[in-house]
Amino acid sequence: MSYVIGQPVVILNLKAFNLTCQRLESEVLRNAQRHIHQPLPNIMKIKIDQTMNFRKLILLIVIFIGLFSCKAQKSDYDNSVLWEIKKPGSNNLSYILGTIHVLDTTQINFPIETLETLLDKCGNLCIEIIPGQVNELKEINKYLYLKDEDLKISNRLEKEYYDNLMQIADSSDYFLKRFKPYLDSMRPTILSTYIEAERELIKTQNFVSVNYRQESDLFNYANKKGYKTIPLETGQQQIDWIVRLDLSFEKSLELLKKSIDKYNDNDSGIDIFQKYSEQDLALYPPDVFSDSILILRNTGMAEKIDSMMNIKSLFVAIGAAHLPYENGVLYLLEQKGYIIKPYKIDLKKKITFGNKVHIAGRGSVVCQLRILVSQFRVLRTGTLFEIRRDNMYQPLCVNLKEPNLHG
Repeated sequence: MSYVIGQPVVILNLKAFNLTCQRLESEVLRNAQRHIHQPLPNIMKIKIDQTMNFRKLILLIVIFIGLFSCKAQKSDYDNSVLWEIKKPGSNNLSYILGTIHVLDTTQINFPIETLETLLDKCGNLCIEIIPGQVNELKEINKYLYLKDEDLKISNRLEKEYYDNLMQIADSSDYFLKRFKPYLDSMRPTILSTYIEAERELIKTQNFVSVNYRQESDLFNYANKKGYKTIPLETGQQQIDWIVRLDLSFEKSLELLKKSIDKYNDNDSGIDIFQKYSEQDLALYPPDVFSDSILILRNTGMAEKIDSMMNIKSLFVAIGAAHLPYENGVLYLLEQKGYIIKPYKIDLKKKITFGNKVHIAGRGSVVCQLRILVSQFRVLRTGTLFEIRRDNMYQPLCVNLKEPNLHG
């Protein structure tokens, strides 16, 4: 059995303990003073009897200090989106960025130039998958769509849920609107993924439209600079993770129904864009981070990152959900001996705008813009034909009139 006191590992068995006890008697007391910053009786109450064998007391203290030190040294790695990572004795300094894949940089102050500078220092980019690689897979449609008429969504989903699905597609501004003609034939797990993504975008106050795709834009920058880009997963692996062929059709339908229910829930739940701007990586409920598929992916990513970081510096950009907690990539790399610390950046600083904006569109369109009162003043809503120079500054309650062209 082994326990850690700081960095050295002390092997404790009865024979070794007896042989080294005299040395440990003095060493343990020094370690206790160094590692425990409170009076020992307040942390671990041990009644010391004058007749107690002092060697047994030392053994208890060593075990306690080891457990205390292990707990104190463990990090959840959930308080930063950017990390500096290095292995002792190596000259290769690397960085790991947790992403949420798409951003609106008018709402989150994403430090693009800083990240590009760090990528310049590394000269190698590592991302989950090369952009577009999934679309190049042969027979990709067989993973996305169902051929069996009996498995059509309209045939297997209760009418209430199917109607809700169609309503979500009708109101979609992002993913589902492109696929509405094909929704009836799509796999439930694919639909569930799109609905979850759509919900995250429309429920947040930190997103209006995509103007920065983290992995894709970093990939384009690396290509422009002539840097090598290394994928951590294949297109086939990504499809397998999303499609979840390991699930029965009935279970995949249940996932879809849960996603529809969550989408229509007035309680918006976790705002991942807000959390990301605060660099809080608790982006999802706790059960997500213990999902067996996520853990499997994290393990594979950590192994591949380790094999490359031993020989070169890397700038790694992967989904932020892969980073934190005891099953996350950062902790797995720490277990391999890496020293990991946050790289300070500020995502919360807002970009300022002028105080006037003219908007064409009616109620629901304007609501989708998520206008912040502190940044804009809404002068008038309406169609392009209804908003004119003579009425755009009138109060919203004034009826629109035809312009008087004759003075």
